[in-house]
Amino acid sequence: MNRLWTLIILTTLTNACAQNQVDICELGLTVGNGLTFHPKNGIILISKPTGNKDKNDKNQYSIYNITTLNQSFERVLNTSLNSDYTDYHPVFSPKGEFMLFNSTRPNPKSNMSSGKTDIWISKYRNGIFEKPEYIEALNSPSHDSYPTLTKTNKVYFNSDRPSGQGMMDIYVSEFKEGQWLSPKLVPKLNSVHSENDLVVDPDERFIIINRYTSETKEIDLFISYNENRKWSEPIPLDSINKSNIWELTPTLSLDGKILYIEVNGGIQCYDITEIVKN
Repeated sequence: MNRLWTLIILTTLTNACAQNQVDICELGLTVGNGLTFHPKNGIILISKPTGNKDKNDKNQYSIYNITTLNQSFERVLNTSLNSDYTDYHPVFSPKGEFMLFNSTRPNPKSNMSSGKTDIWISKYRNGIFEKPEYIEALNSPSHDSYPTLTKTNKVYFNSDRPSGQGMMDIYVSEFKEGQWLSPKLVPKLNSVHSENDLVVDPDERFIIINRYTSETKEIDLFISYNENRKWSEPIPLDSINKSNIWELTPTLSLDGKILYIEVNGGIQCYDITEIVKN
């Protein structure tokens, strides 16, 4: 293949990916706790309810591939990633070499599901998702979920393990020499309430979380800034938060210009420059 054709193909893939980023706000997708974009080949994954019960007799969520064409889309169940349990919140790594997601399937040491959510990984090679693997270093006997990754594959996630400050808390694990280290609580990001869905800027400049307050039954978005390698006190995103509305599953576009959130199963889009301070 000559250099001209290589350039044409790469340009086509890049444009297709960028088009997906624009179209996603207008497609009318129904989602449920999951939206992610592959950084190179334009793949979009979502998770959503299947309408069935899973093997734990809970409402099942599964992961789907989305392809777009002329302001329409096709949704196909991803059989490589899903199980008879609940699988949701797919998140591609910044380089696209693997994907993390939540699952209630049994861990490798048990034939039965505990009903708890764990973080699993599927490596993505040559256009194929490999068999998902349980991440021993990140998981605990408690709920561990909603991973989000930096460019160095540092992972932030939430958990209700006993070492926390509230109902669910945010932890971080460094990625060193090909493996994740023991997770550490991030005290500044947590409260006596429940820190749930989250997304970290790949350059770790800021992190957006949502927080459930049991007294008001509200779920609102908050943002914290990385100031001299220390997280600032999270402040509410008042320009987005609405009373009696749950703002869920914050996600960033590949170019970092759009914040996607889930509201009532649909996707809302916001200009990140109007949200994040310089």
